[in-house]
Amino acid sequence: MEHIINEQLKKLEYAISGMETISQIIFESPIDKEDKKRFSEILTRAYEKGQELNSKMEAHIKRKNKRVKFQPHHF
Repeated sequence: MEHIINEQLKKLEYAISGMETISQIIFESPIDKEDKKRFSEILTRAYEKGQELNSKMEAHIKRKNKRVKFQPHHF
């Protein structure tokens, strides 16, 4: 499982790098309005999805911590 997570994190880092490169190109050169609009929409979706996944992960961690915290000890 850890291997899969690491692989996906690398892909996410690669995607972020790609977004940074595209934004640099867009801001430094003349580019079609439609391309700028499309890029803006993709960034917005990526941001919203990131926020959603982060919230889910935080909730999962809180639930997991509560389960561990309140487990009765068996002797």
